[in-house]
This record gives sequence, C-alpha cells and structure tokens, in this order.
Amino acid sequence: MTQTTRHQLLDRSDNPTEIICELPKTSGGFSTAIAVVESSVPHLHKETTEKYEVLKGELKLTVEGRDYQLKEGDKFVIEPNKTHFAQGKETWVKVTSTPPWSSDDQILI
Repeated sequence: MTQTTRHQLLDRSDNPTEIICELPKTSGGFSTAIAVVESSVPHLHKETTEKYEVLKGELKLTVEGRDYQLKEGDKFVIEPNKTHFAQGKETWVKVTSTPPWSSDDQILI
C-alpha cells in the first residue's frame, strides 16, 4: 500500500488557497508534490532547491521580488534562500524538492 506522506494547506487565514499532496518519498534524495495553487504564502527554504513544473493552467511566480509568468509545460528552479510565492487559478504544479521537503527547512516570511 502506498502512503501519501503530506497533505498541507498553506495559508495564514481561514481561507485555504494552496493544497499540497506529497507523493511517496523516493530513495533518490528528493521528494515530489502536486500543488493546486490559488496563492501561496511567501517563504524560503534553507537547503532545499525546488523545481516547479506547471501541469495545468498558468502561474505567476514571484522570486526575490521578480515576477515570472509560467504556463502549462514551463519549468522553473528556485534555489535555496530565495523568498518566493505563487499565484494561480486552481493551477496544478509539480514541485520536486532536493533534498526532500521538510518543515524544518521551510521558513514563512
């Protein structure tokens, strides 16, 4: 039986706008999650590099104050210690985290 290791809603209010479902951990030193994004909370990762791939819809990704418009099929790499957040309209994003995502590594801004 395959288990999902994380279901998380990231939002500071009672109105959740990002749903994250992490896929089972791999032995390859990374983790993968599918996020359905309306808007995410600004945050950074101390050690983790994230690779975003837009699976469905369009995404406005803000990294270190600079906006990037991503569409279906686009990929973007976010290096550690870069403040970032995203906005979409039920946009599906595959997020690959290396090393694997951990709550200890994520800092909300």
